[in-house]
Amino acid sequence: MKLNVEIDLGDEYFEEGEGGYVSDKLKESIIHGVVTAIVRQLSPNYKRELDEAGLAAAKAALGAYIMQTSAEIMSTGQIKGRSIEEHVRDCVANQISQLVTGGTMQSIAKKHADELKAQYDIKFANLIVQRLHENHLLKDEAAKILLSQ
Repeated sequence: MKLNVEIDLGDEYFEEGEGGYVSDKLKESIIHGVVTAIVRQLSPNYKRELDEAGLAAAKAALGAYIMQTSAEIMSTGQIKGRSIEEHVRDCVANQISQLVTGGTMQSIAKKHADELKAQYDIKFANLIVQRLHENHLLKDEAAKILLSQ
């Protein structure tokens, strides 16, 4: 869509002369203001239509690319210089290895983190019991029982 707007500034104030610089700046300001106002009015009305047109063009281009690429694959029997069978085998092997190593590493890390947390909790509890016992806030027998666990 192309929109041409013509503004007639034929008033004597806008004629070239001593104030030519001021009138040029004023002309630019008026033109900018009019263009901005037109864009603001058209934007809400045509934004949806422009979005739909852009989406349709993108879908058409993507569809054409997919058709071209799939036709090439079917005619040559190769994807990225390898046979279709090799490509599929490599893709499946990569996916399986990522699933196995990713899940395994995550489970090992979680198990190790849980063990470290449990050790920290035990050491922290023992430290509290020792401090209570040193400050005579806990009887000897109770401290021995709690520290032995």
